[in-house]
Amino acid sequence: MQVDVVIPFVDGSTLAYRNLHQTWAGQPPPCQLRSLGELRYVLRSLERFAPWVHQVWLVVQSHDHLPAWLDRHQVQVALHHDFVPAELLPTFHYLPLLYYYEGIPGLAEHYIAWNDDYFLGQPCPPEHFFQADGSARPPRLDWPIPRWLGRLKRDGFTQSLLGTVQSLDEVLPGPARLHYLVPHVPLAIERRRWRQLQALFEDNPRVRQNVCSRRRLGQGAISLEDLYINWLLPPAREPGRLLSTLAGLGLNAGLRLLNRLLPGRFSIDRSIYAIYNHPDRTASQMQALQKERPRLFCINDNAYDAYEGYGHSWEVHPLSLGLLEQQLKHLFPHASRYERQDLVR
Repeated sequence: MQVDVVIPFVDGSTLAYRNLHQTWAGQPPPCQLRSLGELRYVLRSLERFAPWVHQVWLVVQSHDHLPAWLDRHQVQVALHHDFVPAELLPTFHYLPLLYYYEGIPGLAEHYIAWNDDYFLGQPCPPEHFFQADGSARPPRLDWPIPRWLGRLKRDGFTQSLLGTVQSLDEVLPGPARLHYLVPHVPLAIERRRWRQLQALFEDNPRVRQNVCSRRRLGQGAISLEDLYINWLLPPAREPGRLLSTLAGLGLNAGLRLLNRLLPGRFSIDRSIYAIYNHPDRTASQMQALQKERPRLFCINDNAYDAYEGYGHSWEVHPLSLGLLEQQLKHLFPHASRYERQDLVR
């Protein structure tokens, strides 16, 4: 079974691109468009810990977004206009790309929707993502989404979860099911099954609104990742399943504590870290990453905190950037085949 990895990438550093975004989709938050140099180390982590990956695809708006250090002979490049309907372009939103990935010419039947802030920290076999029969293996799901949550919280994230649940309830037969929050992890996809999902939700107004939007929605947003994974799952309504799920809520927290008490004895499956403008906050996150070394981790760009004049611009505090690069170089010191050998550092 051949498995490809698909990574959307944008370099929002140019004034021309920011102006294009402003014209079509309004002013973006810098943390959504800027690149912190992570892609180089994402590719190093894939080569080191997932050498079974068949091809890596970079999805970009134009070739201008590809970094200078990239060896373009070692990756496949898909431009937005290669697979996204013309009437939806230009788009600055991840969901239309994810929704139409299955139309990328030459993409393997089995692929993993990756992000440019996902890293592997330990060996990760293909069985982590796909089962023996080729079907996608859902990630471990710890957080059920109660339908009464909207009465307690009205923020955009909560409303997007509830919109996703409502969309699922409208198309899935039988009594209301138990749905789960899907963690921020790579998404294993079978093209065949994804086409079935498209056919099922083609006329759903929430899905169409999100897929046709040029930018991330606030009101009315849904999560395609949550929609897909919960659609794949068998019905879960029995109380025992719910209780066992609730019991697993603290699993990663407990493993994290044990790992700190007995370094290296316990493996953390996944975790999320962040970079901030305040160097002390970033240093704390990088130290945790160094100690825990999870199999899969994400580094969020949270550098919108105000510190020494940073926080409201496209720049991140240089000390924090240095800490991030130092940690990534420590974890992934060797250049991958995806890098131009004349520009290896």
